[in-house]
Amino acid sequence: MTALEILTKFRNQDVNVWLEGERLRYSAATGVLTPDLRAELAAHKEEIARFLRETAGARHVAPPLAPVKREGVLPLSFAQQRLWFLDQLEPESPLYNLPQVVQLNGALDVAALEHSLNELVRRHESLRTCFIDNGGEPGQVIFEPHHIDLVTEDLSDLDEEQRRTELERRLREEEQQPFNLATGPLLRVRLFRLEEEQHVLAATMHHIISDGWSMGV
Repeated sequence: MTALEILTKFRNQDVNVWLEGERLRYSAATGVLTPDLRAELAAHKEEIARFLRETAGARHVAPPLAPVKREGVLPLSFAQQRLWFLDQLEPESPLYNLPQVVQLNGALDVAALEHSLNELVRRHESLRTCFIDNGGEPGQVIFEPHHIDLVTEDLSDLDEEQRRTELERRLREEEQQPFNLATGPLLRVRLFRLEEEQHVLAATMHHIISDGWSMGV
């Protein structure tokens, strides 16, 4: 494999590789960089570093960025193609679910939270995109903004031990619930009310529209 092919393979698996001075650096979400990938990176370290130095020194003018019309079926990135293909091999698998759980303490305006959620979906196209089979090739379709109801579940009537057990059960259930890439949505949000001023917010996205860095943001 050439250095370019190796770098493309790593980037398709959400591993970023760059030069910092003369040292090769890399970063990836937790669990992505397996021992085999680390070994492959180490084995090709010199040729990757040489390729990055040469491309950094090459003088070229990049074409200007231009917006793409959001009409019809759009192509996927290489990483998205990989995830779409894996979903075709094993449909309804929760393996690529990205769950995020946040505890909210204090007075909570649920209506404002729901409004904020809908504003995020309006602003970020990936949160309202689905991925279809377009004549044997994957394609993505971006939907117009639409209202999303915040699913709220009240556990406050349970005693503390029951509440903890039931919350853990429902969070596991949420984490294991698969997405349908073709119909979407690929974002689910559930709010659990534990006490009057204690809530837990669970947001789950499919990896095809998000990654570890996105979840951190």
